[in-house]
Amino acid sequence: MLTLPITGSTSVSRHLLLTCWLLIYLPSRFLWADLIYPDPADNPTSGRNALNTPVVSEIRYSLNGEVIDDEIVLERLSQRTEVNVGAPVSRDQVRRSIEAIYRLGQYAQITALHFPADSPNHTILVFQMTSRKQCGKVELVFGVGSRKRAQLSMDLCRAILHSRSGIGYTPNMVASDVERLKSLHREHGYFGARVYSSVEETSVPTINLRFHIDTGNPTTINRLQFTGNQNLKIRTLSKLIKSKTGTIYNQRTLTQDVDTLVRKYRKEGYLTVKIEVIEQYRQTENQIGLNFYIQEGPLVIFRGESNLKDVSLMWKEVVKEINLYRQDNYSSFTLRGNARRIQQFYQQRGYLDPQVTYQINYHSDQEPASEDKPGQVEIIFRIETDPPPIIDSTTLVGNQAFSYNQLLANITMRPQQKLKAWIGALLPWQTRQGFFNPIVFEQDRRAIELFYRQYGFNEIAVTNQKELDNQNRLHLIFTCQEGKQQFVQSVQLEGNTVFLENDIHQWLKVKPGTVYNTDSVTQDQLLLQSKYDEMGYIYATVDPIYERENEVLRYQISEKQSVKMGALSISGNLQTKSQVMAREFETLDLHQGETLSLSQLDQIKQRLFMLGLFRSVEVDLPNLRQQKEIQDVNLSVDEKKTRGVSLSGGYNPLDRLRATVE
Repeated sequence: MLTLPITGSTSVSRHLLLTCWLLIYLPSRFLWADLIYPDPADNPTSGRNALNTPVVSEIRYSLNGEVIDDEIVLERLSQRTEVNVGAPVSRDQVRRSIEAIYRLGQYAQITALHFPADSPNHTILVFQMTSRKQCGKVELVFGVGSRKRAQLSMDLCRAILHSRSGIGYTPNMVASDVERLKSLHREHGYFGARVYSSVEETSVPTINLRFHIDTGNPTTINRLQFTGNQNLKIRTLSKLIKSKTGTIYNQRTLTQDVDTLVRKYRKEGYLTVKIEVIEQYRQTENQIGLNFYIQEGPLVIFRGESNLKDVSLMWKEVVKEINLYRQDNYSSFTLRGNARRIQQFYQQRGYLDPQVTYQINYHSDQEPASEDKPGQVEIIFRIETDPPPIIDSTTLVGNQAFSYNQLLANITMRPQQKLKAWIGALLPWQTRQGFFNPIVFEQDRRAIELFYRQYGFNEIAVTNQKELDNQNRLHLIFTCQEGKQQFVQSVQLEGNTVFLENDIHQWLKVKPGTVYNTDSVTQDQLLLQSKYDEMGYIYATVDPIYERENEVLRYQISEKQSVKMGALSISGNLQTKSQVMAREFETLDLHQGETLSLSQLDQIKQRLFMLGLFRSVEVDLPNLRQQKEIQDVNLSVDEKKTRGVSLSGGYNPLDRLRATVE
């Protein structure tokens, strides 16, 4: 027998007690090892053990000692249970099932037990669960010292809290919320705010929370100072910012002020400027001083040079379109990108092959000038190009089904009229009509192909090329390989049981005797899928197949099963009540157990977004890939920050006049 001398040794006894507590507590969190038979896979050589492993005849779930009979909840639990009825009990499968159920976040403790069934060598597997403690009421209580006019908005304070009614309670989450409230008040100028929390446990597994807030007096700005500004005067900088002496400190306003100053400096050519605000808070006076520490960096000047006068005259337009003075550096990577964009700029204005290079010159008041500490940086972009040729002709080759004028109507780039050509020759930097643009040239090629496909020429291939003659005149050539025109002599349906064949034929645009247009067929395909979606067959697929030899268009339809709505989960609504969001589902008669369609979810997403309360609205079906008959719906939103009363209204045929006040 092994004995441990624990008398007179408190440290050893403490370690022994801790070990005993771990042996008792940890198995109670995920209890399966001693309650489920060993897995046959653990000992492959033991055939006898595999034969004695009982078979699962039934799986049950209980919550807080009561059997769960709700179909929606049972469906969610069964989807996360790997153990199958009729299969031997597997310890690993039970363990993974417990972990999957625990990840739902609704249960504090999960155990798996087995009981003998009526049939020999069969067992009933029971998952016993206890509810996790959840947050009940969450209140914000402002102290006596907090004047009403000095309080932050209730909605603004609630928006940052992670503790919300109905979610799991943890002390760490409450402590984090206390720190968030302190930071929020500090950001709005209440540096001396006191925040603490209190809890109240009820008979049910919920905990009511109270956050007590004493804001105190707001902190005012008593001094503004600018350091390091050599090229912009203090008076100019002071006029640009909103933070003023005597006003209440606000971190968001201060951040905007820094961005405003940075934009001003970059506009003046100081691209690498850095501005840091140093705060000096005096607790005794409850005042704060702000020092804007500015590192201006070198002055950057962009210049454009070219062998052509009209190219140089367009340089101001280049600087404005490319936003050269909004970038924050002049590295080689950035300048190479600028050169590519300048090249594209001139190409879109008729210059066929402009070559753009750049050169950096460093200047300094102290000689010699160095790259490390320059006083001024001059960046010169050199554009070498030939004069832009004028489009003299547009030629079509290989077109037999359509005339020249029919195809020319789809082309944007054509020879310009004599008067416009004369004006363009005198003022080439003022007008770019009649000049070559590679982007428009490619768009014209695709437009011709689209025109052909509308009339059944689905094998059409159009190539384009340009030729420049000795007189600097450009000739555009479009070569068409038309192929064979395709028709539809018969439209057949396969696999349709939900809709009548006559109804489907009436919906389709492509009918027997018409040309085979792939775009129209795609529209019919999407139309049929939307019809099935409206009936709840969200997994239905429609595949069109065209037989060229017989000119038969066949739609292969796989309807699969209809889908019902499961549980609705709403997240992200820190300010908006869940009832407001769930009402949109009720408006469309979408409840648990009702037929679910993707089009309804799109309508709900659009209606919620139109309320004006959210930056984004996402509707997700987490089990869509598994193609389950019952689909849970997860609705997540990203709310806008509101500081006051928001009134929104609207009218539609379903709700008539509606107004919402938040």
